[in-house]
Amino acid sequence: MNLLVRFALFLDSCDDYKKLKSSVKDVFDNPKSKYRLYFDFFMIFLIISSIAIVILSVKYEITSTLHLVELFILSIFTVEYLIRFWIHNDIRAIIIELHKEANFLNIQFNTKLALKKIILNKFEYIISPLAIIDLLAILSAFAQLRFLRLFLIFRMFKIFRYTKSMNEFGTILLEKRFEFFTLLVLIAFMMFTSASIIYVAEANDPASKINTFFDALYWALITVSTVGYGDIVPISVQGKIATGMLIITGLGIIAFATSIIATAFTEKMLHLKTSKILLKTDKLESCTIICGYGKIGQIIAKRLQEADENFIIIDNDHSKVELATSKNMLAIEADATKTETLIKVGIKNKNMTNIICLTDSEVQNIYIVLGARALNNNIKIISRINNIESKQKFILAGVNEVVYPFENSAQMATEYVSQPIAFDAIDAILFGKENAFIEEVAVIEGSLLDNKKIGEIDFRKYKLIPFGVLRHHEKQSEGLNYLNLKSKKFIFNPSKDFILQSGDILVVMGFMISINHFRNIVKRAIY
Repeated sequence: MNLLVRFALFLDSCDDYKKLKSSVKDVFDNPKSKYRLYFDFFMIFLIISSIAIVILSVKYEITSTLHLVELFILSIFTVEYLIRFWIHNDIRAIIIELHKEANFLNIQFNTKLALKKIILNKFEYIISPLAIIDLLAILSAFAQLRFLRLFLIFRMFKIFRYTKSMNEFGTILLEKRFEFFTLLVLIAFMMFTSASIIYVAEANDPASKINTFFDALYWALITVSTVGYGDIVPISVQGKIATGMLIITGLGIIAFATSIIATAFTEKMLHLKTSKILLKTDKLESCTIICGYGKIGQIIAKRLQEADENFIIIDNDHSKVELATSKNMLAIEADATKTETLIKVGIKNKNMTNIICLTDSEVQNIYIVLGARALNNNIKIISRINNIESKQKFILAGVNEVVYPFENSAQMATEYVSQPIAFDAIDAILFGKENAFIEEVAVIEGSLLDNKKIGEIDFRKYKLIPFGVLRHHEKQSEGLNYLNLKSKKFIFNPSKDFILQSGDILVVMGFMISINHFRNIVKRAIY
């Protein structure tokens, strides 16, 4: 077997090597890595320190200590460059793939082809803009090569790699390259035309400061940019006319350039804002995704915010996103029907527990449901429907619960007409009027409630009314009046002999001050 293939297979079988490379790559390339922030700050500190040493060396003789610091920084830059060169791709994967192809075709492994492919892959990194900046930042330290000292400024450009905001803005030139190229062609045409006019008109005039075509181009540049240093002034009529035309054109070019840059920066600011919000959701222990910030979405978001629950809103209406943001809610402007949007908000993560589909369109809601269920089989999906006939379709698509607002509104209206007093009581409890609330109290292991009978707890003392208990299937007792909630059972008005167990959720009614007082007592009573 070829020595190169043996070496590749050895590396592929070495778990420690693969783990090391994966860990290093995670720190260098993964913006969500827990060590990435520390690494970026460390590198920025080194870059600024090296620039400070260079500035000091211009006027002053730097000490031997600073020389050692400069050498240390240079060593770090060099090691970083080599590490990035190493993790750019997997050489072993290329060799093994070519080896498998050779075995399949029953031909001899082509070492030259493998080396060529490896070199081309590594060369892609070497010629990348950031890699060139890294290399120039290293080469600039060699004082023997005086012309390389000019590249010291590239050390500052290294910051683009470690600051996401600056890196994002740097991509503006790439994304708007067509617009900038068009602008550059227009500027070049106007400069060349104006320079030609003034050169022909004044080159042979002894009183004119334009003696060469380069002087004419220099004059055209400072004129079209509206800087106007005044060191070269046209003296002929033709030159003055060309100057006036160039100034007017320059104003238009500046306006055009400003509009391009402003548009690009606005787009990038929105992207950076979205990235910052998504980074926050990754750090939350549990989070609910709300798709659609309409009337129902606003009510749900408000209640979740009041309950101090974590959630993120997705809506493609800019005004609604701005409204949610103004209320200190996490919201992004995106299309929730697209799979990439759901992946971006982290629907695959374990901390995403619920997704609520509340758009006005059933078609959009079903798309969101299908995408969410395909990406996360464990997430709880709640969806709004506009027609009761659609309920079965949504359940088949993977919805856990459906919300039919029109039917709910009709039931509430009927209740108000038939039993107005009962309606007012329920309304007061649900919406917190007169300080009446329904709240949950967790039964923690070893707490005051654990293994206690309902009758043994003096709810009257705490000015509370027990409403029910939420219990998992495996703990559900027989003969109780319960409501099936998929993986849990809600037991209405449990008897005095009902025993609470750790993991249960006790639902009580009462004033918020009483509920909070009861919660504090339960927490303090843990032994």
